[in-house]
Amino acid sequence: MTKHILIGGYLHKASDHGKAMYQEAIKSLHQPINILICLFARPFNQWGKLFKNTVDFFKENLRDIELRFELANRENIINQLNNNHIIFLSGGDSSLLDKRISELPNWYKCIDNKVLIGSSASTDMLSTYNFDLEHFECSCGLGLVPVKTMVAL
Repeated sequence: MTKHILIGGYLHKASDHGKAMYQEAIKSLHQPINILICLFARPFNQWGKLFKNTVDFFKENLRDIELRFELANRENIINQLNNNHIIFLSGGDSSLLDKRISELPNWYKCIDNKVLIGSSASTDMLSTYNFDLEHFECSCGLGLVPVKTMVAL
C-alpha cells in the first residue's frame, strides 16, 4: 500500500523542523533508503541548490539512517520511481508542475508500495480538489489522494 504524506509547505518552519514527517516517511523501510527528489514544480536553474537543501533537511532529521538520494528527471522517471522507496515531490509553481507531470503519462502507476510525499503545490496536485489562495478559486487535482486541500502561499 502506498503511504501518502501531504505537507502544506514550509516544513522547515514547523516546531520540530519536520522531524516527525521524516520519521513517519521511513517507518518500516529497510536501510539503505532510496529517496527520489522531484523538483518539477521549480525552474531548472533552481534544481541544484534545491536538491542540496532537500538532501540536507533529510540528513539533518534522519542522522543515523543510511540514505541514498537521486534527482528526478523526465527522461528516466519510470525507472527512478521503480528504484526508490520514497518519492518527494516539492512545492513551487502549480502550473509548471501540472505541465511537466502531464508530459509523463502513467507515472502514478509506479508508486504502489512507496512513500509519496507532496509539499505545497504537489499536495494540491495529488489531492482530488484544492483551493488556490492566490487566485481564490477551486481546482481539480489528480485525485490520487481523495482529499480537499488548501496550502500556504
